[in-house]
Amino acid sequence: MNDYLEGDNPVESRTDMPTDEESLDEETMLPLRTERTLLRRINVEDAGDLFEIYGDEEDSRYDPNGTLTAEEVEYLIYSQSEIYIGAPGVPYLLAIEEIESGRVIGTINITILSPSDRQGSIGFTLLASFRGQGLATEATRAAIQFGFEHLDLHRITSQCDARNERSWKLMERVGMRREGHFRHDSIEDGQWIDSFFYALLEDEWQPH
Repeated sequence: MNDYLEGDNPVESRTDMPTDEESLDEETMLPLRTERTLLRRINVEDAGDLFEIYGDEEDSRYDPNGTLTAEEVEYLIYSQSEIYIGAPGVPYLLAIEEIESGRVIGTINITILSPSDRQGSIGFTLLASFRGQGLATEATRAAIQFGFEHLDLHRITSQCDARNERSWKLMERVGMRREGHFRHDSIEDGQWIDSFFYALLEDEWQPH
């Protein structure tokens, strides 16, 4: 089952180029390093690892975007190459690389929902074989810190399937508050599904 914090669909692209005001210096901002993980832009060499992450049906159970084919993973990598840090309205996808093995074990996406209102969202997925070790918590905390400090966000939100206990417990672990319980906001195989909505303000954030 997928540890998925629901964000926007990462298989999107933005083709217009940033202005000087919009552009942020990716080379000075990335990668983000935690004790055991490296968060960086995805690239073509990650295709195999990304297909393992996104291609397994059972592992993608709670992912609202479903599984991806190998071709869709290739397009995901291509489309992300056109997205710059700070692009509003589209997810900026970071690979979660385990430093010890050099393997991509998951992804985190950060989306700027409204630059003027300083609103953003995050979503993540992690391979089942790497859960229960605190790696997702490390990476999520790094992404939140990045959003507040470098993307100038005031509020970061996330949403998940209410059945996905791992995800909402992780959100609470990093300090996010449950702001909403949306009942029957989607349907799957004839069954109504609830969602939980979480948020965190910059003055509530407690970096460690």
